[in-house]
Amino acid sequence: EPADISANNKTAVTLPPQSSFAVTPNPFKNSLLCRFNSTGDDPEALIAVYDAMGKMVLKSQHNITEGRNEFSLDGSLLPVGLYHLVFTTNTGSTYSQKILKQ
Repeated sequence: EPADISANNKTAVTLPPQSSFAVTPNPFKNSLLCRFNSTGDDPEALIAVYDAMGKMVLKSQHNITEGRNEFSLDGSLLPVGLYHLVFTTNTGSTYSQKILKQ
């Protein structure tokens, strides 16, 4: 929850630290490593991969701890092509990235 800070009769809102999300390598051949830095507000996350037609082709549920989290995804059975990876926490934070399977 953001905290209000008053100074000189002006109010500033301090936002919580942002969580970050990264997927490597991209393009990938067999597996992906998803890294997520959590502020501790999101105990669970869903990683879903969609093909070019919008069909979910891979799904993975993960528990999240405060700080750095890493999840490995096995994409070895996916055909070569462009995909859309969506990472969603149970509090509604969503990160998305296009990924390329070689």
